[in-house]
Amino acid sequence: MTPLDLFDLVKISAKIGSAYPKLNAAPKLSAKKLRDLQWRELKARYDEAADVTLYRQLGFYDFQPRSLDDWAKLPLVRKSDLLARPLESRLHPSFKLDDLIVSKSSGSTGQALDVYYDRESFYLFVLAGLRLYRMAFSYSPWHKQTYIYT
Repeated sequence: MTPLDLFDLVKISAKIGSAYPKLNAAPKLSAKKLRDLQWRELKARYDEAADVTLYRQLGFYDFQPRSLDDWAKLPLVRKSDLLARPLESRLHPSFKLDDLIVSKSSGSTGQALDVYYDRESFYLFVLAGLRLYRMAFSYSPWHKQTYIYT
């Protein structure tokens, strides 16, 4: 697994500048526009996951979702499902393990899970976290913080 380097930090900062206004605007969209956005993003993730062995084994591709309501019909994936399978079956084949950023789940179920991010997903994770901070208190990306996790 690869650590974040200076280039990653610069890219995250650039993403914050360009994507943060859009990320902040999403909760203010009309219900229809928000559902359309959710559908496009979920469908894109669903299509990407077609190449992941785990999801094929769990029956995710036994039907094609045609609406947001169909997502409730997808099989539930539990942490135990992930832990019971080899890492290679849980990753998209286009990813190289050495290029991914690894984090850990909290272990609240009694067992921690390694969570792997490609850089684009990690940038979105950071942006979503910043949006959540701003919903809770006055926070700007240049504020200093200490984040203690697991």
